Amino acid sequence: MLEIDPAFREKLAASTGAAQVVVRSADVDAAVRGLRRARTALFQIPHPEEPEDPLPSYASAVEADETSARFRFDIADAEAYTGLIDQVADAIIAALEAEGVDGHLAAIT
Repeated sequence: MLEIDPAFREKLAASTGAAQVVVRSADVDAAVRGLRRARTALFQIPHPEEPEDPLPSYASAVEADETSARFRFDIADAEAYTGLIDQVADAIIAALEAEGVDGHLAAIT
């Protein structure tokens, strides 16, 4: 079961210009697959002011070590739009759950 840090959404909202998510205590291969899926899902979210463009202006490759996987992205000022942080968080969570990730999801500020 995916455990989500209680402050996950708040931390995303606090650092939208340089957001980073990490999955710990999981099968690293599954976490990498899930975060790659999450990265792709973020690019499916349209920018609220320019709907023909994706929300993120940048997303790094997914990186992993022996115990965790992570990636960084820029969705600057997303917190200014009602519901957008929730949409981002829900997309990340859904992608990880679709890959069956069993670990701890957190946002790093």
